[in-house]
Amino acid sequence: MKVLRSNLEELAVALGYKTASKWSDDKMVDKFKKEIIPLASEADVPDETNKELLRQVMASEGDIEIVTTVDETEEPAPEEPKPKKEAKKLVKEAKGVDRFGSRIGANTAKINACLTEDPKSVDEVCSESGVENKGVVLGHLRYLEKKGCVELLEGGKVQTKKA
Repeated sequence: MKVLRSNLEELAVALGYKTASKWSDDKMVDKFKKEIIPLASEADVPDETNKELLRQVMASEGDIEIVTTVDETEEPAPEEPKPKKEAKKLVKEAKGVDRFGSRIGANTAKINACLTEDPKSVDEVCSESGVENKGVVLGHLRYLEKKGCVELLEGGKVQTKKA
């Protein structure tokens, strides 16, 4: 007899077996054969649906096959392959880079645009570039110095290296 696992669990719980949901399929069949069928009577089950299931299980004399779905004996219909969705491609405008490799429009590119062969103070670079944070400007200038693009002069001035 094929029986849904959920129905057997419900019946076992109704008969006082509170941990039935944790039982494996083999343990559940074993419990029904050895304990529930020999000891249970219809009077122990308050629910009419469970009474009917108990009658059927008792009539099968423990010949129980547990299934998880109603149509488990039928072969499932082959699933149609889902059409693949095309990945959304983010289209970024090609903004390019400046002479030092910074993306045009970035704060670093604004700082780079202010740099000339004429020495300028860090304050002048800040005001010309529109980047108010002096730490950002100094950090970028030190980066450019390490790359060999600019020279930091005494007195806090900076200039590009002559080509």
